[in-house]
Parts: sequence; structure tokens; C-alpha cells
Amino acid sequence: MVSVTCLADSIHLIQEGNVGVYYKNCALLDRVSQVRIHMCAPFVTKVLQVTTRTETDTMEPVRCISKDGIQNTFYKIQVMSRIKLNSLIPMIRLFGVDFKRMLIYDRIAEELRTFCASREIDQVYNTE
Repeated sequence: MVSVTCLADSIHLIQEGNVGVYYKNCALLDRVSQVRIHMCAPFVTKVLQVTTRTETDTMEPVRCISKDGIQNTFYKIQVMSRIKLNSLIPMIRLFGVDFKRMLIYDRIAEELRTFCASREIDQVYNTE
């Protein structure tokens, strides 16, 4: 029973468009694995699949206040993003697995708020 459990915990499949990122004893390893079936040390190695193909995500609504004090909410902002394989491990080390939120979505929301804060509502919608 123990050997079946160890075998089941050590085998994993990496899906198309993803790579496997490995944590051993909670430490990020420098290796990634491509699409196919892989084996790792049972119970000490954790595998996360990270999407490397181009993704389109819809951001949460962004609330902004214009220069003239009018509150506006932007809904369904869509963002296309992709990570290069050679940048993946350094990005995870610096920002964690949720690096897209920190580097892309939060930055877009902040830039949109700054844009609106420096313009009147008419400028936001009609001239710029």
C-alpha cells in the first residue's frame, strides 16, 4: 500500500501550453519540465503548472476618480500576456507564482488611475 501511494504521488503530467515548476521542501528548484509524464520524489517535491502560452485574462473592475471628482469604473479590461521560459524561474523567485497580477494587472490599474486623476471626465472619454 505504501509503495502504491509513493508511486501515485511521484507521477505527474504536464499539460500542453504549461511547464512544471518544482518545489522541494518548500524551496524553488531551478528546473522546469516540459509537456509529458514526469516523476519526482514523493511527499517532498511539489509540482505547479505555470502557463507559458499567450493568455487572455479579464481584470477585476478598476475604479478611478477624474480630476473633476467624478468616479468612474472600468469593467472587463482584457489583457494578453505571455512569459518567456528563460524568465520564468527568476520571476517566480522575485514575485511568486502570482507574478502576472503584480507585474501586469496592478500596474495597468495604477496607470489607469493616474491617467484619470490628471484629466477631467470629458478628456478621459472624448479627447484622449
